[in-house]
Amino acid sequence: MTDNANASFSRFKSIAVIGAGAWGTALARILSKNNGSVKIWAKEDSVITSINTLHENETFLKNITLPDSIIAYKSFENFADADLILLVTPAQFMRTTLEALKEFVNPETPIVLCSKGIESETLKFMSEITTDILPQNPLAVLSGPSFAIDVAHEKPTAVTLACKNTLLGERIANTISLPTFRPYLSDDIMGTQIGGVTKNVIAIAAGITHGFNLGESARAAIIARGFSEICRLAITMGGGEEETLT
Repeated sequence: MTDNANASFSRFKSIAVIGAGAWGTALARILSKNNGSVKIWAKEDSVITSINTLHENETFLKNITLPDSIIAYKSFENFADADLILLVTPAQFMRTTLEALKEFVNPETPIVLCSKGIESETLKFMSEITTDILPQNPLAVLSGPSFAIDVAHEKPTAVTLACKNTLLGERIANTISLPTFRPYLSDDIMGTQIGGVTKNVIAIAAGITHGFNLGESARAAIIARGFSEICRLAITMGGGEEETLT
């Protein structure tokens, strides 16, 4: 992977964040520091009012002050001029969100998928759903061990940004990078998604060993064998081992 901290690519200027939950709001806050104005889509009127008048997302990310350059909207028409879109809606609502959004999206606009998950009905990953609905748009995937509250408080965080087009990936990375938010570039979209989805299963299993007081050896075994299984799954599905583990 490539370290992108000093990437010299121009940043995107007109940025849309689709989804005003905790993670979407935290990402919008990062983007506003680098790029000024950021538009964010919210489904709930109360969230829109809170962001636009109180400069805080009281519902999903309390006690975090947002700059007034983050503006919330409910209509997708307001995002037609975006030259970069971050999709941060929950996985099970990704398809319906994309269907509603597609008539307003330029086919050349890059889309960054920021939600982890598999569609329960089809067992498709977010990249596969997006390709079904917006087949021409360039894709990237943002994933990694990150919590919205830490990112909002500007705690040090490292993530993976997967994109098949290296130049586009560098430009996106430069757009979202902060000294405390470090994206590392990969070209493995599938492996990055598999790692993001399956790591929580291993975390739950490791937690169970702790809850039943099975000892550190059992927990270490769960983690080690779990990562091994994740890598085999990723390789079988066309991903790579290195990116899956990041």
